[in-house]
Amino acid sequence: MFSSKLYKDFKDKYSKHKFDNAEGIFISDNKLERNTSFGINNNGYLIILLPEKIYRSSFTIKKLYSLLQPRQFISETNNQKIKGCPFTYESVKTESQYSLLSVLNRLLISENYNDKLYQFFELLQQASLRRDGFKAAPFFSEATVVYSLLNKFPSLVDYWRSTGKAIIDIIGSQSNPPIEIKSTTNDHSRIHKLSIHQIRFFQENPNALLASTLVRREPTGISCKEICLKMLSKIDQESKGYLTLSGLIQTLDACPEFSSELFDEGFSANSLTIFKPDFSQLSLIQPPAWLISGKLEIDFQAFPEFDL
Repeated sequence: MFSSKLYKDFKDKYSKHKFDNAEGIFISDNKLERNTSFGINNNGYLIILLPEKIYRSSFTIKKLYSLLQPRQFISETNNQKIKGCPFTYESVKTESQYSLLSVLNRLLISENYNDKLYQFFELLQQASLRRDGFKAAPFFSEATVVYSLLNKFPSLVDYWRSTGKAIIDIIGSQSNPPIEIKSTTNDHSRIHKLSIHQIRFFQENPNALLASTLVRREPTGISCKEICLKMLSKIDQESKGYLTLSGLIQTLDACPEFSSELFDEGFSANSLTIFKPDFSQLSLIQPPAWLISGKLEIDFQAFPEFDL
C-alpha cells in the first residue's frame, strides 16, 4: 500500500487540475490490489473503480457511500477510457479518503475478496444506524469499556454491537460473557436506565454483566475517534472486529462530535465498575401492556461489584 504522503501529493495535483469533463475522474498513478484504479471527481469525492466481477447490486448508504454497476469513465489525467465498478465516498477529507483506501486494499488482498467487500458494505450500513442521533458521551463509554477489557478478552471487538439499538452492547461468546454498557456524567451515582427487554435478557442470561462508567468532558482529553484508533491498533487485522471497527470509524467520521468532543480517558477507565445484577425478584412474566417498552431507573450501587 502506498504511503499517506503519496496520497496527499496526489490530492495536491488534483487541486490544481481543471476538469474538461464533468463526468471525468482525476485518476491516481497509484493503484490498489488487483489493479484497482481510483481517483477524485469534480466534486472532490473519492471514487474507487472496483473489479467489475464484484458487482451484485447497486446501493446508497446515507448519501455517504454508493456502489453502481460497472461503467466507463474518462480519465482526466490522460484522457483515456477506464472501466470499473464505481464505489463512491462522498467526503472531501484527505485523511478519511486514505483510510478508506487502506481498508479496501486490505480486503482486495484476500482470496475471497468479493465476499469480504460485501461484508464490509453491510458493516457500513450497520454503522450508519449509529450515525443517526450520535451521542459522543455514551459512545465514548462503550469504547472505553471495550478497550479496557481487551487484555482480558482479546476478541471482544468481534462481539461489540455498537448500533445504539441493540438489546445488549456486547453479545456473549465462548470467550466472553454478554455485557451491557451504561454511563453517567454524574460523578456521585451509578443510576442507569434499563429497558424491560434488557431486564428480561439479564433474567434469561444469569452470566450477563453490566459495565458502568463515569464520563467527564476534558478540553485536553481524547475523542471517540482517537480511542477507536487506539483500539484498532491493538486487535488482529484479520479479525471481524477489525473490519467492523474500521467501518464504524469510517462512517462516524462524518459526525463532528465523533472527532471534536473530548473526554478524560483515564477517569472513565478508572471508574469502570462491573456488576452482575440479579433481577430474579422482579416479575416480568406478564407485565402490563404499557410497560413492554418502558425503562426503569436502577441504582446499581445497590448490587455488589463483580470481579472479572
